[in-house]
Amino acid sequence: MVELNITLVIQMVNFVVALFVLNILLVRPVRAIMRKRKEMTEAMVKDAGKFAAESALRLGRYEAELESVRARASGQRETARAQAVESGRVILDNAQEEAAVFLQRSRKEAEQEVEAARRVLFKQAGVLSDKVVTRILG
Repeated sequence: MVELNITLVIQMVNFVVALFVLNILLVRPVRAIMRKRKEMTEAMVKDAGKFAAESALRLGRYEAELESVRARASGQRETARAQAVESGRVILDNAQEEAAVFLQRSRKEAEQEVEAARRVLFKQAGVLSDKVVTRILG
C-alpha cells in the first residue's frame, strides 16, 4: 500500500524543481529556436512572394517588349516587301518600255528596208519586164 509521508513531498518538490530547471534549460531555448525558424520561414515566404511578383512583372514587360519588337519587325518586313514589289514593277515597266521602243525601231527599220527594196525593184521592174517580153516574144 502507498504510504503518505515526507518522501512524497520531497518527490513533488523534486519534480517541480526539475520541471523548472528543464523549462529554463530545454524548453525555452527550443521554443526560441522554433520561433526564430518560424520567423525566418515567414520572411523567406514573404521574399519568395516578392520575387515571384517581381519576376511576373519582368516577364510581363519582356513579353510586351517582345510583342512590340515583333510588330515593328513585321511592319519593316511589309515595308521591305512593298518596296521590293514596287521596285520590281518599275524594273518591269522600264523593260517593257525598252522592249516597245526596240520593237518600234525594228519595225521602222524593217519598213525602211522593205521600202528601199521596193524602190530598187520598181526601178528594175521596167528592165525585167522588157527582158521577159523579149524572151517570150523572142
